[in-house]
Amino acid sequence: MNIKPFKILIAEDHELFRISLEIALKQDPLIEVIGTAENGLKCKELFLSLKPDLILMDIGMPIINGLELVEFIKSKSSETKIIMLTAHDDEISVLAALRFNADAYCTKDISLNKLTEIIPLVMDGALYLDPLIAKYLYKAVNNSNNLHNSPRDSISTNLQGNISKAALTENAVQLSSRELEVLKLITEGKSNKEIAQDLFITSHTVKAHVSNIIQKLSAKDRTDASVRAFRQGLFH
Repeated sequence: MNIKPFKILIAEDHELFRISLEIALKQDPLIEVIGTAENGLKCKELFLSLKPDLILMDIGMPIINGLELVEFIKSKSSETKIIMLTAHDDEISVLAALRFNADAYCTKDISLNKLTEIIPLVMDGALYLDPLIAKYLYKAVNNSNNLHNSPRDSISTNLQGNISKAALTENAVQLSSRELEVLKLITEGKSNKEIAQDLFITSHTVKAHVSNIIQKLSAKDRTDASVRAFRQGLFH
């Protein structure tokens, strides 16, 4: 059975890295590199003309930066997947990219094998955060201070404060008060055992709450639940 390869667009302003990535990815029979862009404007033009399945995108591109592109591309095509591939692992960039619905965020030192593993998962609807980057999502729940230098003030405002049931958007799934408490601790990176100790409940009960949270948020796992809650406005 012939499997149709994923059509991928590479947007990267560093020529050597862009060319190297293109050559490396072309060795994978499940990937078809249909274009490359050296700046954000070229990426925007190629996205509109070539309609890629997935875009590997640097965040710090000239003319139009990666964050602006994520917002534009997702507004035009929710089906197009975006993997942010960047050397910038700062807190503001990570949270902003997630707020604009980037599907994955990886640092540029990721191995080729790992990247080619992530691509089909993202195409299947998974969310991926590099472990070194995930810590910023956990931090955002309880300590979203000093974010006023964000390129988008609205992002900073939305990230301020703690988790709150009142912060749910109209389309968000309503979680119980206890589930919100458990989700808050999940996004802090705590294990079921630690959550049980903090809330004075059994690990079995925590496991049940986690299962309910994942189901209600249509998430794949705990990290996915954290990202989806973040996107649905659980933080204010």
